[in-house]
Amino acid sequence: MFDPTAWYVVQTKRYKEVISRDFLNSTQGFVNDSTNEPYTVEAYAAIQEDEDNRVVIHGKIFIRVDVVHRVDVLKKCSYLKGYVKDLALSRTEHDFTDFARVPDREIKALRAILEIADGDVEYSEEPFCVNDTVMFKKGILSKSEALKDMKGSIEMVNGKKRATIILDKLGVFKFNIPVSQLRKM
Repeated sequence: MFDPTAWYVVQTKRYKEVISRDFLNSTQGFVNDSTNEPYTVEAYAAIQEDEDNRVVIHGKIFIRVDVVHRVDVLKKCSYLKGYVKDLALSRTEHDFTDFARVPDREIKALRAILEIADGDVEYSEEPFCVNDTVMFKKGILSKSEALKDMKGSIEMVNGKKRATIILDKLGVFKFNIPVSQLRKM
């Protein structure tokens, strides 16, 4: 069941995005070791093709392959580490998860951005944007009874994201805190 509308997200070994993509897109074709059935794979690595050919999304490529050949692809390409799981797609009480997939329209948009961008494109998996409301999730500040339900926001200062906490009578406190210690409201 080849799904032409989505791409699997696959982790690669360090600095192996391009070589993985090239190997999987080679014209040789593949034959499934278990079924002896031929199949094709389409692979895409997010690379800003300019004089530097910079990899924008490190450690990941996107592939389209029939679900029955998904494991065989990992066996054929030694540069691949595994498929990224999407924990939001939990299917059972035993935490079964499905694999993360990206819609084809988003891959097309990413390709367009990388082609037409006038300057370096940066990618971040950071879950927070400027002006998001956040609370402490873990860390020493979350254990404080005084800060337990305190809300703040994310702001950009000198090119860096910082948490801003406002205490009504005292004023505004701004500080850097690891994103892992915050949760979005």
